[in-house]
Amino acid sequence: MTAKQKLQEIFEGRTTGYMKNHAIEELLTEVVFSNFKIGETEIGSKTGLIGLLDHTVSVTNILTDLTNLKAFFIIPEGANAYIGETLQESGVNINDYTLPVEFILKMYEGTDNEITTTWTVTATHI
Repeated sequence: MTAKQKLQEIFEGRTTGYMKNHAIEELLTEVVFSNFKIGETEIGSKTGLIGLLDHTVSVTNILTDLTNLKAFFIIPEGANAYIGETLQESGVNINDYTLPVEFILKMYEGTDNEITTTWTVTATHI
């Protein structure tokens, strides 16, 4: 069953109770970061604490300047990560994490079944 079909059943009331909660949870966790680090290089970068329910990533105790860091992450095959409209590649793009950064994860992009989740990444410099 596609994500769109699952949502259709929920909105039409055909999925209720436990099954409704389970279906919603499954949809929310379908496009996630399974690993997220921030640093200048992957070795020595700090791992983020991932909040699946509120779609947050918190990276603390970064020893370097937050303005020119790379994100190293794993997302599901076929998914894309964006900051704004800029496609992000793990270990490639350099971003400023002085303020929280919103990553947009998209799966099944450009189809009727597209799923989009927004993740807020917050980094703390010590």
